[in-house]
Amino acid sequence: MKSKRKKKIERQVPLIPTIIFAILIVTIMFGSFVFISRNLRSNNNLVAKENNQLRNELSSTKRQNSVYKKKLNTDTAKTRVNKMIEKANKANNGVFKSLYEWEAKDYATRYKRANKFANAPVLNYLAGGNIKDTKALNEQQKIQESVDGHSELVKEVTAVSKINQDEVSGVDLVTFKLTNSGTSITKNQWYNFTFNLKQNRITELKPVYDIVE
Repeated sequence: MKSKRKKKIERQVPLIPTIIFAILIVTIMFGSFVFISRNLRSNNNLVAKENNQLRNELSSTKRQNSVYKKKLNTDTAKTRVNKMIEKANKANNGVFKSLYEWEAKDYATRYKRANKFANAPVLNYLAGGNIKDTKALNEQQKIQESVDGHSELVKEVTAVSKINQDEVSGVDLVTFKLTNSGTSITKNQWYNFTFNLKQNRITELKPVYDIVE
């Protein structure tokens, strides 16, 4: 009996290392699984974080681009309008400088000087006749020479009230000092004006009223 029991025990003994080895393998596999799972979660979290950062950066860039485009469009519109106003101001100043800044000897040429800033109907209206009538202009010049006439443009202010793609319109206040035979008067004259952007000229310039100081 002892012999049989001994043999049975001897047969069971090799199973213990096998079981220990199996447990070790299972432990290693479980540990590897846990390690890999943690790495995967860590990598997924990192990727998600990077994706969020990229989305935030993209969203921020889009907002900045939108703001920049809006500002660019606004600046472009302002620049265009400012250029239109600048052209109208230049034309008005050119007309009034030509008409109200003169000496007796060049009185007849003042309309010719103003011609590049306003069209003929405007200058004819202001001159009270046809500006091409050189004889009448020369006679007016002789009169001014006889009374030692001269004029000085003191101030010219343009106020724009309306702008569209074709025209700029508004009012002008002109102050000038006119001298004849040693006597001077200062006048403030209001004008309604229209500046045509295509013609690049004043196409309407009519006095409103004047005040003698």
